[in-house]
Amino acid sequence: MKIKLNIKSIITAEKLLGKSFGQFNLEDTEQWLVLSYAMVVSNNEETFTLDTFRKLTKNKRMMSEIIQGIKKEIEYIEQYKGKEEVKTDGQSDISITEVAGMMIANGIEPAFVYEMRTTEITDILQAIEDR
Repeated sequence: MKIKLNIKSIITAEKLLGKSFGQFNLEDTEQWLVLSYAMVVSNNEETFTLDTFRKLTKNKRMMSEIIQGIKKEIEYIEQYKGKEEVKTDGQSDISITEVAGMMIANGIEPAFVYEMRTTEITDILQAIEDR
């Protein structure tokens, strides 16, 4: 099972939670569960509902696999922490959905955008701004 925090998974979670990624509260069990679901369902061929995911998390082996995958993903992202300057120009509430749409509108292939990790966003936005 692939578990990845990429643009595609964040957009899925934003749509399910009805809020931008910056507003997520991952101390809230429901929001954490929705993001976890999005990280799984957005990166695997098999499609299933959030309710099915809830049932899967009751299986100890499955939950352990999901937690390990999320832990690896967080460790990957953590290595970039503090190494990127993020400029928001007062737009602290912009959604990843909007950012992805802007990148696509600027000619970046949608498939590439959706597979991007959060650590790549700053570089792409800077390149668009520098054009």
